[in-house]
Amino acid sequence: MAQEWGRAVGTAYSGAAPADAFETPLRTVFEAAPQAILLVDSKGLILQANGGAESLFGYTRAEMEGHPVEMLLPGRDDDANPDSRIHYFLTGEYLQPEQGADYAGRRKGGTEFPVAIELRRSSWKGTPIVIAFISDITQRKKLESRLIEVQRIEVAGHLVASIVHDFNNLLTIINGHNHILLDQLPRIDPLSENSREIQNAVQRSSGLVKELLSFSRRQCAPAQKTTPLNGAIYDMDGMIRRLLPPNLELTFRLSPRAGFVAAERGRIDQVLVNLVLNARDALRGRGGKIHISTRRAWLNPGESHARSGPYAVLSVTDNGCGMDAIAQARLFEPFFTTKQGGTGLGLATVQRIVHQAGGLIRVKSSLNRGTTFTICLPRVEGEVETLPTTAANASSGTETILLVEDEEGIRRLITSILRKRGYRVLEAAGGKEAEKILQAHNGIIDLLLTDVNLPDSAGGAIAERLLALQPGLKVLYISGHSEEQALKRGLVAPGARFLPKPFTVDELARRVRGTLDDA
Repeated sequence: MAQEWGRAVGTAYSGAAPADAFETPLRTVFEAAPQAILLVDSKGLILQANGGAESLFGYTRAEMEGHPVEMLLPGRDDDANPDSRIHYFLTGEYLQPEQGADYAGRRKGGTEFPVAIELRRSSWKGTPIVIAFISDITQRKKLESRLIEVQRIEVAGHLVASIVHDFNNLLTIINGHNHILLDQLPRIDPLSENSREIQNAVQRSSGLVKELLSFSRRQCAPAQKTTPLNGAIYDMDGMIRRLLPPNLELTFRLSPRAGFVAAERGRIDQVLVNLVLNARDALRGRGGKIHISTRRAWLNPGESHARSGPYAVLSVTDNGCGMDAIAQARLFEPFFTTKQGGTGLGLATVQRIVHQAGGLIRVKSSLNRGTTFTICLPRVEGEVETLPTTAANASSGTETILLVEDEEGIRRLITSILRKRGYRVLEAAGGKEAEKILQAHNGIIDLLLTDVNLPDSAGGAIAERLLALQPGLKVLYISGHSEEQALKRGLVAPGARFLPKPFTVDELARRVRGTLDDA
């Protein structure tokens, strides 16, 4: 559009046109232009300004015409010369002006805003002039910022995905060996409590990894389960206290009427930990109190985006430094943080979890007077789902299993777990070794248990080659990737049996037994 106006106006001004030539049809074009248009002479003085310029800058024509263009387009701080680059464009310092460059415009009140400028050289009555077409690009800049934010999240997603596989392998090793240790310890042994804390930490770490991966990829929330709000807080008490320095006081007031909420236990843990950590940081270096409370409430229609009905309410209050209005306005933006070394993902994750559960989050804060985060989650009537089968009931067997896993720690762990349950386990670190074992083995292999991502080939390719050698071989895939990612990368076929890491000893035993028993 600017180029079309430029050609039209520039052509009209080229040559020695009479002064009244501008008073005919071109005046209508000049005034109807959607942009601000300025005619500037070689001294940088504004000769003419249209109505668009009046609207954009807030000056009348009389206030603009005859004055330096810098009153509307001040120079940029990063220009090499202290004078305005625009002024140099207008005085002919540059043979060709920079097209589409972004500059700051200045309104009558002194406020500045981003503008895009298109320049056209021309002449009028033998005098060189420049026609400047100026557009407010505030909205474009906002959209560009949002696009950059989306790109940053995408980059974060790729970075997260690149380490999740290895991190889940480590969690599997920690959790598996801890489970073996816990089975060997008497329940009255003081070390058994430490072992159970390790188990809880691994489970929560696994949930955090899944949530971070889900957040970075904008995945949908998994199917929700019913969680007792107070029960989740009670179970997290020990972990929360270890996160806090000794000069902070932690208090609770939990209402028995809070009830159950429709959210996974791991997600409730995430919300609570993130809010407590936020309160801790607000009290850093000054001491103080953190108070956690629950209650039942009824929200009426029109209260935020929430539906009408009963809600379980979780509040976390601190008497720390508080926040100003600017910080509160950006509080839930991904990557926004006021803390040195912060990631800016904690509260963004909290908001996302709460909204996906159909709830709402409120913040009340004042500088030097503390902050209260209030989470409202739809209350669910009913009992908690049945707990999974315990280790004592986990199935065992005597079948032969070919295990293909390049991570030595995981391979040793799985071998130990399965052999203790009666299975015969053959180990391979890669696809080629697995083929040699199968060819040399005198007998039937009942199950191929393989990682999907191996140095010498993918698990799916290994399964195809081994199935050619032994038709009917049953296959169970394991991976540090999620099943969704494994399918997207073509590492496994749709419908394949899949066990994501980190898994517990019981989960491994049940899935192995289930795969072997599946007709």
